[in-house]
Amino acid sequence: MVGNPRDLRRQPMLILVLAVLLAGLGVSMGLNVWLLLQHMKMSIPNRVSLRSFSLETRSIYPSPYLSGEVFVNAGPPLSALYLFVNGTYEVSSSYSNDLSGDYCLLYKATLPNETMPIVQGRAYVILLVAVFLDNSISTASCLVVAV
Repeated sequence: MVGNPRDLRRQPMLILVLAVLLAGLGVSMGLNVWLLLQHMKMSIPNRVSLRSFSLETRSIYPSPYLSGEVFVNAGPPLSALYLFVNGTYEVSSSYSNDLSGDYCLLYKATLPNETMPIVQGRAYVILLVAVFLDNSISTASCLVVAV
């Protein structure tokens, strides 16, 4: 209840001040939500996974030839992939891109290790070790039968 006519003149100003304060809180809350989402995005663990890998003993490429898809889900860019076959280091690939988030790489490699021959019909464990620009590491493996 308003008893003084001056109070009537102050109410629109009070409403305006409250509206500005609430708008400021809304912007502040919006900024906090955005920062939280950015933090959540950055705290997602960097991961790689493998799909459709094949190991060919006879190919138009130098043999033995490994190919497949590497799915990457990461904040920082991928720096390198290290390939191990049955626990033996084979080869590494360096990457210099600005890709982040979810993407797929077509992976191709000729296996240079002559001390471990790849024999058609045998099973091999493929292990890729991914190193990201922030020095975090993720691994993925699969079993392939050489064809």
